[in-house]
Amino acid sequence: MDDLLLVADEVATLIRCSKLTIYGMVSKRKIPFIKLSRRLLRFRKSEIMDWIEGGAKGIEGKNLDNKRKRRMKTSGTGNNIRGIVKKAKKDVMGS
Repeated sequence: MDDLLLVADEVATLIRCSKLTIYGMVSKRKIPFIKLSRRLLRFRKSEIMDWIEGGAKGIEGKNLDNKRKRRMKTSGTGNNIRGIVKKAKKDVMGS
């Protein structure tokens, strides 16, 4: 397997789209990527080639760090926020 790491420009050239499109696909989790730091992304050439051959479908939450997964689980219906507000009111009121 070819484990060469590519930057967004190289992936854009490989699949013939713009760099902005690549970043959009990353934010929607539609392309496999590696997040090396808060702002540094890389793409394994072998994973990109497999992704292309597989029909270029979304990656279904792959590459999410645990903190982001937890945040995604707790957000949604808003029930968690209501509980937090209720607890805060209770703490402030002293009951």
